[in-house]
Amino acid sequence: MLSRRPKTIQVDSDRFGEHTRNFYDIGWNRLPMTFRYPGGPEDERPPVLEEMQSVAARLASRFSFVRVDLYASRARVRAGELTFCPEDANAPIVPPAADIELARLFEPDYRLDARACAEACAPAARA
Repeated sequence: MLSRRPKTIQVDSDRFGEHTRNFYDIGWNRLPMTFRYPGGPEDERPPVLEEMQSVAARLASRFSFVRVDLYASRARVRAGELTFCPEDANAPIVPPAADIELARLFEPDYRLDARACAEACAPAARA
């Protein structure tokens, strides 16, 4: 979830074996990128994809970035976890152009005011 809306879909397969990871846009078109694990065979589009996107949007509505882990089985959607720092921010997105494209999807809803931040931290720095 970027900017409170689903933007990409990550599908992990065989996590305890030959782990693969594929990425799709919200229309289920494969994206040419990897993140820590190699891509695998094309995944079948979940029949409950729209419901999954709706659930993800509701769960992430208060955050500007979060990965929402969902599972679909027998036409049911189950939530796993919310992750704010995938792979501990310690894995490259390949190719680098894909990393740049993902960054362009991010629309921060706040601006850091350096002066206000410095003023707020000044008393703590003196203590």
